[in-house]
Amino acid sequence: MNSSNSNRNSNQQQPEDDNGVCRVQFAETTQYSEDIQGIAVLHRWKYQWRDHSEESTTTQAIRSIPELVTMEQYYKLEEQHCPKKDDRANFKHIETAFPRHCALVAATRQPRQFISRTESQIMNLQNAPNQNQIQRRARVRIHTTCDITPFTEITLHQRVVVIARTGIAHLLVKKLAGIFWTERHMHQSALTFADLVASFISSALACEYLVGNRYYRNLPSILANETQLVGCPCGRHYQITAEDVTLAKIQETTQELQVLYDANIDRLEAVIAQYARGFVSLEEIRTDPDFVQMFSKFWRLSFQTMKARSCAESRIATLRSISSGLFDEETCSADRVIACRNLFSAQCQFSRLMQYNVAHLFDNSNFNYVSFVRASKSSQLRLCNDGLTSALLTFAAIEPRMVTAEMTPLLGDIYVSRCSLSGAANHIQTRDPVFGEMLIKHRQHVPLMKEIIELAGIRRQVFLTIRPPSYVPLQSALDSIRSGEVRSSRHLRKPDRCAPPVGMARCG
Repeated sequence: MNSSNSNRNSNQQQPEDDNGVCRVQFAETTQYSEDIQGIAVLHRWKYQWRDHSEESTTTQAIRSIPELVTMEQYYKLEEQHCPKKDDRANFKHIETAFPRHCALVAATRQPRQFISRTESQIMNLQNAPNQNQIQRRARVRIHTTCDITPFTEITLHQRVVVIARTGIAHLLVKKLAGIFWTERHMHQSALTFADLVASFISSALACEYLVGNRYYRNLPSILANETQLVGCPCGRHYQITAEDVTLAKIQETTQELQVLYDANIDRLEAVIAQYARGFVSLEEIRTDPDFVQMFSKFWRLSFQTMKARSCAESRIATLRSISSGLFDEETCSADRVIACRNLFSAQCQFSRLMQYNVAHLFDNSNFNYVSFVRASKSSQLRLCNDGLTSALLTFAAIEPRMVTAEMTPLLGDIYVSRCSLSGAANHIQTRDPVFGEMLIKHRQHVPLMKEIIELAGIRRQVFLTIRPPSYVPLQSALDSIRSGEVRSSRHLRKPDRCAPPVGMARCG
């Protein structure tokens, strides 16, 4: 994903409602990304708006909105994980550290440790005033509010690394400087060597060590000769046909993958953590038979759901060509929603396989796995902006740091506010086996039915209706779409804004 300058919407919500109760103010911003074909895609975000009108210009410049900084860091990290198609030949290193990490590393260097002999000579060699100025700037940046984001917060292990680095800077370099035993004629060479060691300890590579990217950093070079993804051999085995994408076939693959996923995912993450510490080799991870079998089912399920979506588009094109003016756009829109929901269901159910730390280890030289993850998240954001609830919940499962109370992708109203067949296909219940748990967790980001009615400006009325002779219940229509047996438009009546059963409330 490639980010660009954000276009911020100045229309915020009112700070108080009619009863005088303060409400959280939200604003909108936009970011640009690329889909799998390299086409620019617009992503809209909602973030908690804060009024900085009472702050000075300098303070406001220093304390920018953390949510916007987080979004920019997210897109920057996406670009650092996966290069563009044109730059993949020159992409040799994965850089994931942020400026705040560099500030933490820079603050560990203590040039004052050399000021114990021949102070003028040391001042000229080490340029202590500049070093002290670097330290002051680094400490300011460490405590700057806008730089403390979910991407820059350090873990317990990272704190241990920082403490160890501080000890190295104070003890080891001081020993190498030879403050207590070096002869006068060796001062220059000893201090020069000590300065080189301190520079390496405070280098940009040390920032990658701090964030745990030491062994991931060179993976593009290590896997330069790998042509196949782990568990995804090229050949006839993955030539998915229309017969392989039925509901029963997809459910069968899902159940097989679920068994392997439950048995191996915890061990996989534990092994990856050991690899990040240098205790396990890359070859051992990539050749593990249980991992290979799990990824074989994962790629088969991914190809099945993607093929099912392309088959849905083919059915829609066929219906459009033979409809002779009776084409039911609402039925085909519901077919698209169900196909996308099935695709996102597989990604949400096995979201721990959609992480970059997993993708890099099992990738090939063409970055197919990482490109798949990046393109999937970009599609989820795009369809979330259109109003697809399953896209929002899937993105929340993969990127929980980007869906919080302070910010979230903007859920559009194309499907959410419809009382129609496509709106029913888009609706997700809390008892859903895949999305239900995520819906409960992010309930505040998905509008309730009463909020949908208010959003659409529809007045609820209760009265009895008579079913027309061609009436088909919504659930039956959705079941026929899920099974791939889409009825022609002459068998499905043109849906109204709402089509309830007899005696139920309808939208008027």
